[in-house]
Amino acid sequence: MTFFSGLTQSEQESFKAYKFGTNYNCNFSYDLNRKLRSNENPPKRFQMHLLNLDNTTLKEALKSEVTLHRASYGDAIEPLLKGKEYKGFLAAMDKNNCLGRYFNQHSTDYNSDAYYIIIHCPKGSQVAKYEVSNQQVATEYLIPRNSRFTLVGREEIVNSTEIRTLAGTINARKLKRIIKIELVLQKRNWFTKILNAIAK
Repeated sequence: MTFFSGLTQSEQESFKAYKFGTNYNCNFSYDLNRKLRSNENPPKRFQMHLLNLDNTTLKEALKSEVTLHRASYGDAIEPLLKGKEYKGFLAAMDKNNCLGRYFNQHSTDYNSDAYYIIIHCPKGSQVAKYEVSNQQVATEYLIPRNSRFTLVGREEIVNSTEIRTLAGTINARKLKRIIKIELVLQKRNWFTKILNAIAK
């Protein structure tokens, strides 16, 4: 049995909504995270998905360390670099050969830096696993909102071949460099955090 198959039907629907969008909002995950990062209250139709995603991401601890990969642009990366709470959820893959779609999902019109992010999640971290089949080539993970990370490495990738390998041929045409950063997810006592929030 996979992690995903062990979720309730409602939790599965919310996980799929985050990954693929909803019938009323194909950019659901982007819109939800934007509101969370700017401390806006998500609309009522988001609330059940938000509750389910909180439950899902805190449901199970990793049995071993997992290294995840994702791409992003400078507008969303600042909290990760400074060790602040990342207010939104963070999705990443366990392989780095699917990053082209992440680079392609973000606009570079504002000329912000492109980042290749490696996230080391220690054993015992609470991270949700979107694994529908044991035969998947790559598995997507979802890190809980309000997580913190420790920056342990930074370098600039300027070699065109390396950029093309990471971002794909089409995206590589608009990128002169990719900043590679390595983060470690900080483990936290989420149960205590939730109890304290309820008590307030």
